[in-house]
Amino acid sequence: MALIDRINANVEKHALAAQASQYDRTVAITAIARARALIEEVGANSNNGNFGAELHSALVELHSNYNDPDGIYTNGKGVLGSLIGDIEIELNNTTL
Repeated sequence: MALIDRINANVEKHALAAQASQYDRTVAITAIARARALIEEVGANSNNGNFGAELHSALVELHSNYNDPDGIYTNGKGVLGSLIGDIEIELNNTTL
C-alpha cells in the first residue's frame, strides 16, 4: 500500500471516530476535515519530492495554530494531535 493510501486510511479512521465522538462532535469533524484538506493540498503542491517532510511540517504548523472556539470540551487540537501521531508512524515506517 502506498504512503498516501496509508495516510488516507488513517484520516478515514479518525474521521469515523470524530463522527462518533460524544464531546464536541462538530469540532472534531472540522479538525479532521481541515487536516484532510491540508494533506490533499500538500500532495498537490509537493515540488521537491519530499512529500513526507512537507506534510509533517504542514500538519505540525496546523496543530500549533489550530483553535476552534466552538467547542465546550475541546478546541480540536487533541483530535489533530492524535491523527498526526498516527501519520508520524506511517512516515517513520516509510523510506521518504
